[in-house]
Amino acid sequence: MTAFKEDAALTESVVWLKDLLSRSLFRPNSRETTILNGIHHFINQEDLLPQGFRLEEITPDGPFFTIPDGFKVHLYELSEGVKSVTSLAFELMRLLLDVYSADEIFTNFLDGNLGNDFVPVPGVVLIDEIDAHLHPIWQARIGHWFTRCFPEIQFIVTTHSPIVCRAAINGSVWKLPAPGSPFKPYQVTGVELNRLLYGDILDAFGTGVFGTEVTRSEAGHEKLQRLAELNVSFYRDEAAGVEKNERAELLQIFPTDDALFS
Repeated sequence: MTAFKEDAALTESVVWLKDLLSRSLFRPNSRETTILNGIHHFINQEDLLPQGFRLEEITPDGPFFTIPDGFKVHLYELSEGVKSVTSLAFELMRLLLDVYSADEIFTNFLDGNLGNDFVPVPGVVLIDEIDAHLHPIWQARIGHWFTRCFPEIQFIVTTHSPIVCRAAINGSVWKLPAPGSPFKPYQVTGVELNRLLYGDILDAFGTGVFGTEVTRSEAGHEKLQRLAELNVSFYRDEAAGVEKNERAELLQIFPTDDALFS
């Protein structure tokens, strides 16, 4: 369901958490109590939620989070990015608990040994468009977070974001053709791969792995061309005062070497 309906993971997870809570109330030292304690610790780890966000409690109405201004907010009322990542984490835990025991999954979360908080069980997880709704800063760290917390799990992820690819240092990156395209999938290797893993956004888009280059708009190219013309006048000492001011403004927009010497 989660592959075809975006909110399925969120709905299933909230129902699951409510059920865990109701069962734990009747059996305080039960498996359900262990799971709830482990989930609190897991969700509140560093680098999953944005700064200032924290899973506060799970109530009969669902999970509530503390947000940076101190208010307590239901999961459904959080931003799409927070809901997306949190529901993904909840759903992953729910599915793992169908296969493994709570002790196997949470053994490193409940021993008080901070910094050793990872899930040691194996598996294969498919995530479609993991970058959806995520701020670029979050895109940069989500892959590293999941591979750190689940070192024995293989993640197969689709994305339109070159930032997400940076987490594939110990994995591989594949280019998938557009629907109806005559091209076949291929593994990205060599310089192209290194530009995705270690370069900046312009380097990544410049590989062509994400389709036509979108590094600058048409208007941006026009301004860059204008800067090149002004550079010629400036270095020939032919630029008027107005042109010098225009060039100075454009240099603030294009402060890189290619702008100076195009």
